[in-house]
Amino acid sequence: MALLIGCLTPVLVVLVIITVSLGLFYTSDLIVPGVEALGVDLGGKTTGQAVNLLLQEWQRRVIVLDAGDTTWSVAPTMVGIMLDAEATAQAAHRQGRSLEALADGLRGGDSLDVAPVWRVDSAIARSNLEALAPWFEVVPVDAGLQLVAGRVEASRPVAGRRLNVTVTADWLEQHVDQVVERGRLDLVLVTVQPAITDVSPAVAQANQLLNNQLSIQVYDPVAHEAIVWTVGPEAWSAWLSLSVHPLDPMPLQWEFNTEEARAFLADQATMLGPDCYLDLDRLTADVEAAITAQKPDVYAHVFHRDRQHTVQTGETLSSLARHYGMPYPWIQQANPGLADALSVGQIITIPSPDVLLPLP
Repeated sequence: MALLIGCLTPVLVVLVIITVSLGLFYTSDLIVPGVEALGVDLGGKTTGQAVNLLLQEWQRRVIVLDAGDTTWSVAPTMVGIMLDAEATAQAAHRQGRSLEALADGLRGGDSLDVAPVWRVDSAIARSNLEALAPWFEVVPVDAGLQLVAGRVEASRPVAGRRLNVTVTADWLEQHVDQVVERGRLDLVLVTVQPAITDVSPAVAQANQLLNNQLSIQVYDPVAHEAIVWTVGPEAWSAWLSLSVHPLDPMPLQWEFNTEEARAFLADQATMLGPDCYLDLDRLTADVEAAITAQKPDVYAHVFHRDRQHTVQTGETLSSLARHYGMPYPWIQQANPGLADALSVGQIITIPSPDVLLPLP
């Protein structure tokens, strides 16, 4: 008996030491080995150390706001997700201190994995989602009018989208664990239909307007000659800006691009030669009026510039008058201080023949 007691005494001492050690550990501020939260091993750490480790890990986390074709990475706090590191550390401290949890841990279970404690501030989430909403917005495109080779076609309407902040924030609040685990928040988007989807009446009106060719008849009263410039709709349609009103797409609306039309007419006028010109402001206005009235004919008057003549040997004021068909008093009037005797190389202004037009 004494021998048995002598053998059991060391064992009992060891058991007492183990029991006392476990008791001290379980009543200490240390977290049980194997306990994790947010993927961070907290085993053997004090709750204060655990708080610091959790906050360090939390500061590295991001949430991807996913709109399908557009993403935006933000800190979790931007969408109102706050980690309660203190409460999570306390939960980690409690984990494994029950016999059931310890036995499950020894079996390889996941009972020692602690679910983080979250707080979601809905006001912050809604406010920041509202601020970020324009990044995910796609403005709808109305059906419109487009010119193709002098004819008008309808451009295709395209639906847009906008962020539904309220529904997204509500879903976040209900599924915060899933959002943090995935590191992604799927945004709830609402389809926005275009205001105008059918512009066929305006297309028909526009093509009726473009049925006409412009016939610009340019007459030179001095030479008694006329030329005709024919301008097809494939050219003059570029002078129009076609549109429809979003509240009433039925009637066609258009504006005349004065600068483009004037540039075209100025280029045409170069064919008249350097001594001739047109009143481009008036001609441009007449073209606009003709298009508005859907009348094909426009009339223009050729004007002539003064000319410069360099006096040659033997030339006199009278010979210049005969050569240009211009009475010499008018040449004198165009050249104040001009003497009767001309000098070789002298430059003299010959008035425009337009001054003769009132005469027979």
